[in-house]
Amino acid sequence: MPRRLENDRWLFGVTLALCLLGAVMIYSASAVTADQLYGRSYIFLLRQAAWLLLASRDVRVDADGLSAACASPLSCIQRFSWSC
Repeated sequence: MPRRLENDRWLFGVTLALCLLGAVMIYSASAVTADQLYGRSYIFLLRQAAWLLLASRDVRVDADGLSAACASPLSCIQRFSWSC
């Protein structure tokens, strides 16, 4: 009998924790530089939070649990990205 597919809540929790830890690391590494360049020490933290919010649109909570879907069109992502 095949196993029923279940969502991996541990994987979601670890991913969320790593995203939050990354945001804290970005702030601690760039606060002084951002303050000198832009006059606000939290500018890079706000940019990271904006990207996290954009990415959170792609994670849905259904009746079956968590699932990922690509809800962000490429044109939306390209509009907010930095051109190199």
